[in-house]
Amino acid sequence: MEILEKYAKIDFRIYVLRQKNLYAGVARNTGMAVVKGKYYIFLDADDFFDKNLLFLLR
Repeated sequence: MEILEKYAKIDFRIYVLRQKNLYAGVARNTGMAVVKGKYYIFLDADDFFDKNLLFLLR
């Protein structure tokens, strides 16, 4: 949590949300209620992705 909060302080795009540990879908829905951007993406720990994924999706 300390690492997340540190990054949130230096990058306005990062939000740290806290909630009871439920399911991934609940956490994602909470996040979607807060986001302000046009796009968002969910990457899980077991996903493989290219380091340029977000650049390629623009």
